[in-house]
Amino acid sequence: MTGRKKIVILCAGQSARLLGEILRRLPAFDCVGYLDDDPAKQGETYYDIPVLGGLDLLPRLKERGVVGGIPVLGDLGLRLGMFTLLEKSGLEAITAIEPSVVTASDLVIGDGCLISFGTIVLNKVTIAPYAFIGSGVKILHDVTIGRNCVVGGGSIIGSTSTIGEDFACGVGCVIRSGGVRIGRNVQLAAGTVVLRDIPDNAFVIGNPGRVIRYQDPVEVRFP
Repeated sequence: MTGRKKIVILCAGQSARLLGEILRRLPAFDCVGYLDDDPAKQGETYYDIPVLGGLDLLPRLKERGVVGGIPVLGDLGLRLGMFTLLEKSGLEAITAIEPSVVTASDLVIGDGCLISFGTIVLNKVTIAPYAFIGSGVKILHDVTIGRNCVVGGGSIIGSTSTIGEDFACGVGCVIRSGGVRIGRNVQLAAGTVVLRDIPDNAFVIGNPGRVIRYQDPVEVRFP
């Protein structure tokens, strides 16, 4: 098929491999390979997509017609570092939405976002760049999600919620509807239920969710 964008996946972990399967369902893209610095993965093939080598190949891929890539990993600092590497290599941060995802027509979504299988996004939702939204997530209406956020599979983000940048939650988290505000650099343990606002840099666990400690702000890290 002509006109397909040649892209690469940065990392070859389990979630990144899943993206390989997703990209096979998206005719706009031609995924030429994974890049991963783990020698044990180099030379492997996942979903008919080879691991080409390490991230040091990235600057040379533009000469081979590659126009962009998607980093897929949970470490927020490394995610930012890999998006920075893409930019320095002159490549686009690609957004991919799996075909089973249901979104309202007014979804606003930034560059470098991935939405996985079976997720539902209702009206008046804004997702900033570099987000990873896992499988089976429900995002209700009038929600804003900040830059560089990772939402674990099966989570529910209630209506009129506002989530700051560098947010991460494990699988099965619930943020109640009604205007909950979550600060920057907040992490929710798997299964956490959020009933009230959460300040910046908090690590939250439980039902109802409680702050058990505070953490340092996310910094850009490179592999």
